[in-house]
Amino acid sequence: MGPGFPACALQPVRYIIVRASARLRVEIPTIRQALKGDAIMTRRLFPILLFSIMAIVSCQDPVSQAQALPVATSHAVSFNANGGSGSMLDQTITDNTSAGLTANSFTRTGYTFAGWNSLANGSGSSYAAGASFTMGTAAVTLYAQWTALPTFGVSYDGNINTDGAVPIGGSYLSGALVTVPRNSGGLVKSGYVFAGWNSQANGSGTDYPAGTTFTMGSAAVTLYAQWTSSTGNGVTVVDPPKIAVTLTGQSSTLAQDNSMTVSATSSDKPDSFAWYLDGYLIQQGRDKCTVGPSLSLGAHSLVAIIGKSDALFSASCLFTVH
Repeated sequence: MGPGFPACALQPVRYIIVRASARLRVEIPTIRQALKGDAIMTRRLFPILLFSIMAIVSCQDPVSQAQALPVATSHAVSFNANGGSGSMLDQTITDNTSAGLTANSFTRTGYTFAGWNSLANGSGSSYAAGASFTMGTAAVTLYAQWTALPTFGVSYDGNINTDGAVPIGGSYLSGALVTVPRNSGGLVKSGYVFAGWNSQANGSGTDYPAGTTFTMGSAAVTLYAQWTSSTGNGVTVVDPPKIAVTLTGQSSTLAQDNSMTVSATSSDKPDSFAWYLDGYLIQQGRDKCTVGPSLSLGAHSLVAIIGKSDALFSASCLFTVH
């Protein structure tokens, strides 16, 4: 081979070239000594020696060099709804680098998203929504954290009734639909008949006719029974007969990881059933309703609405999740 020949194209002889070059490195001092004073022979051998050195440098294995470079590794961040609903794809991040966390797409009724934590109970490392996350050398699961939205109470006042009981109130999220009960507790005021509810005892506020609905605001509400004189122009006004509704199976307390099934019975065969949890319709058409698990901590109300002809009758229970 003469100078300039692409020795790297002949990979099978690479080993021979390297071995030969190594031998030349050993014997160069001897050759130099032997050729001392012979200028003509030195000029003839010099290109051959130079080509051998170039072959050694140019024929290094590029694959071996690439294998010596460090290979970047990555791991996934998995997202857990932690009581919420929906789905999110894993986020892959290169080890020992940082990236903003994927935007949350989980939802949970009655709660607002409050960031991420490395532990489900929130006692681990916390990360705000979209925060920068530094990946270590192992996969990570982050759990959604939730803050319960505030609830507001609805209560009822008999407004100087002489007998009977007011309906059981409840707690509702702002924006929830509240069904105004009829005179389910048999309120009585001598010489008067029940005429619905009003936000003021003297009737000067907002009227809430029995059986209608209203949207819960961001403040507690008290509704006062309204009374109409039972005699007028010689006609006696009679409050329409009511259907008694009874709930069974309820408990005043409920562990957060448990559930309970409540049944509704009535003194007359109803035409319809509807169940409301904290003002939200959760079931229709059945005389039983199951609530839980994973309800938010605190007070809740469960209301059964029974329809008969054009009338609605209700029964409710309050319970606390702990």
